[in-house]
Formats: sequence, structure tokens, C-alpha cells
Amino acid sequence: MKLCLLFGGRSAEHEISCLSALSVARAIDQEQHELIPVGITRSGEWLLYDGPLEKITDGTWEDYARKQLAEHPDQYQVTILGTGGRSLGELADFVLPIVHGTYCEDGKLQGLLEMAGIPYGGCGVTASATAMDKIIAEATSLRTEIKVLDDELSSFTELISSKDSELAEATALLDKMSADIHLLQAKPKEDIYAVERQVRERP
Repeated sequence: MKLCLLFGGRSAEHEISCLSALSVARAIDQEQHELIPVGITRSGEWLLYDGPLEKITDGTWEDYARKQLAEHPDQYQVTILGTGGRSLGELADFVLPIVHGTYCEDGKLQGLLEMAGIPYGGCGVTASATAMDKIIAEATSLRTEIKVLDDELSSFTELISSKDSELAEATALLDKMSADIHLLQAKPKEDIYAVERQVRERP
């Protein structure tokens, strides 16, 4: 089977995706499956990559992929929808989306692959979009009688309204919640600049 290993992405978790992709690539039995890495740059370009796997984690894969594309465009051009190169569906039988964050885990990528008729692993469009949006995820959980922690919704404007906004907001939220909760996560709906803070003990 020809497996497309999709890595990188436009989100703030680009580097984490590259580390994950290397781990997955090393675990795949390449005697049984043909591995076809395709990297997504931070600017959103999709590049076919067939160089050393180790270059994926240090970022030098991009230079290699661009050089190959410039020198051998017929061999390295790849499209998802439309024309202008070999389609991803022609290159691979199945896509492994080893990607994280916005544009990747939120249903957008899954919808694109489904539009192109390309089979892929992981959650589908609805599950991805629901799980990524914590407000919708909580509402869905409550509707199906799944217990969730108490929460407090704040806007970005509120978070930056004071000089010590991060500490002040964390303290205020903890004060509003029950005394036995020892975990606070700030999870924005769109993580273009992801912020995640954990407070494990009350001061």
C-alpha cells in the first residue's frame, strides 16, 4: 500500500507534527508499504518530499523539497484539487495526517481530503471540528450526559486588559471554580498563536 505521510502544517504546532511524523515513519514497515512523505509548510505550501527522514525534524526538508521541485517539476508537482501536477490521490492509496492544530485537526484538512476522494486515517470532519472547538465539545458532552469540568469563557480582549493578565486571569478562574480542581487550561478556539497554561496547585 502507498501511504502518504502528511506532516507540518500552518499551525503553531508545526514542529510537534514533524517530530510525530518521524516517529510514525520509523514505525512503518517499508518492506510492506511505500512511504510517501508530503510536508505542509508554515505558509501552507504542500511539498512532496523523498529525502532523508531526519531532515523532517530540523526543518531542512523544505530546502531539499523545493530544490527537487525546481529541478524536476514533472516528478515533484503535486495537487490536491484541480490540475497542474500529479494528484495526491494518484500518488497514495491512503493518507496518514500526522498534523496538529488549526487547519489540520479542526476538520478543515479532513474536509479537503474527503472532497478529493482520498481515504485518510483518524477522525472525520464532524468529530475533528467538534473536538477542536472546546465550547462545542463541552456542549456536545453535556447534551449526551458526559460529565465535564466547570469552565469559564473569556474573550481575548478580557485576557489582555491588565498588565498581569495571565496570572490575574488564572487566579480569578481558580477562585470561581471549586477548591478541589487543580488544573487550568487556557484553550483558544483558533490557535494561530496557541496558548496553553496549566496551574496544578493553588497558591
